Amino acid sequence: MKKLLLFLMVIIIAAPVITSCKKGEEDPFLSLKSRKARLVGEWKLVSGTQAYTSNGVDVRVTYSGSIASFVADFGVGSYPYVETMTFGKNNEFKKETIDNGKIRQYEGFWSFMNGNDEIANKECIVVRKTKSFINDKLNIFSGDNMPVTVLRLLKLSSKEIILEYSGTEVSSETEYSTTSKITYEKK
Repeated sequence: MKKLLLFLMVIIIAAPVITSCKKGEEDPFLSLKSRKARLVGEWKLVSGTQAYTSNGVDVRVTYSGSIASFVADFGVGSYPYVETMTFGKNNEFKKETIDNGKIRQYEGFWSFMNGNDEIANKECIVVRKTKSFINDKLNIFSGDNMPVTVLRLLKLSSKEIILEYSGTEVSSETEYSTTSKITYEKK
């Protein structure tokens, strides 16, 4: 009887700790690895959807393996698309996309975002870009000029992450709004 009572007390005390490991909507119930340990590594896009508007043109893209298919105001089509992201243990960040033969590379750093009323602690990742290499053009960013992206982790397991993103970017040439839900697998 004493063992049963002791076991129940341990369960009652441990329950809040066990459930606190689950931050994202689809996170595993229990993980023996920290969120950072699960996130660190190289990830490859495997599937997802993205809808965006750029200069009044609406586009919806579906990713499957290494193919992106789109439906847009101007037509439909598909093209080769590969995307990888690396989250380093020292908070370095790298992303590379090969989009219909065009290579885009980004570097910077990442950190978990503190929670607030609607978002759990470590449910979102803040990525700050320090470099971009797009269309043979290198851009270096520093200070307040670093582009910032907030990614919401719907699922973070050791082998799979599901990221959600929604936002708008405005520049002198264009306004770009997007929402996406993308699944990555660890390489």
